[in-house]
Amino acid sequence: MRSYLFPCFFLLLITGKALAQKQFTEGTIVYDVSIEAKAGKAMERYYGIYTINIKDKEMRQELKLNKGYDDVLVYNGNDNSVYSLKITPDKKYAIQLNNADLAKKNRVYENYDLDDVAGDSTINGLPGERAKITYKDGSKGTVIYTRKWLLTNPRIYERFPGIKHLPLAFTYTNADGTTLSFTLVKILDAPIENSLFRIPADYKIMTNAEYKEMNR
Repeated sequence: MRSYLFPCFFLLLITGKALAQKQFTEGTIVYDVSIEAKAGKAMERYYGIYTINIKDKEMRQELKLNKGYDDVLVYNGNDNSVYSLKITPDKKYAIQLNNADLAKKNRVYENYDLDDVAGDSTINGLPGERAKITYKDGSKGTVIYTRKWLLTNPRIYERFPGIKHLPLAFTYTNADGTTLSFTLVKILDAPIENSLFRIPADYKIMTNAEYKEMNR
C-alpha cells in the first residue's frame, strides 16, 4: 500500500511547487542600487533606485542615483524601437537607439552558465536560491533568484538575457572595475498605464548620431 501512496504524494508535492509559480507579464520591479567606481586611486560610491516597468512586450527602465544621475530607456517589443530619454537644463530629448547595435553589444552576456551554490536566502519575504554566473569570456557574477516568479520577457536583465526566474539580488563588475549591486525592494504585479511607455509630447525625438553631433 505504501509503495503506491508515496509516488502519488511526491507527485502532489511537485505539482504544488509548480502551481506556486506565477508568470510576471505586467507590473513594476524596484531594486536598491549601490555602485563603487574607481576615481583615480580612490573609490567613489553612489546609491540609488533601479525601476523596471513591464507590460507584455513593452518595458521602461530607469536608474536614478543620489548625485543627480538619471537614465531612462524605453523599449517597445512590438516595433523593436528603443529610446533613451535625456533632460538638459533647456530641453528634453528622446534619442532613438539602434536595437541591432544594442543586441550586438549585449551578445557577450548570452549563453552564460548558471550554477547553484550552497546557501539559500530570503529577500523581502521571497525565498531565494544562490547561484554563480560564468560568462563565455570567463568573467563572473553572483545572483540570488526566486522560483516564485517566472519571467516572460528575455530582455529584462542585460546581464542575464533569457533568465527564467526573478533575480532578488545580484552583483557584477564591469571591465573598468566598477561594481554594481542590486537588491530587490518590491515587486508589484499590477496593471500599468500605456502612457508610461510612450514618448512624452515635450520631448524632441532625434537619432543617436544627431544627439552626438549636437554635443560635440
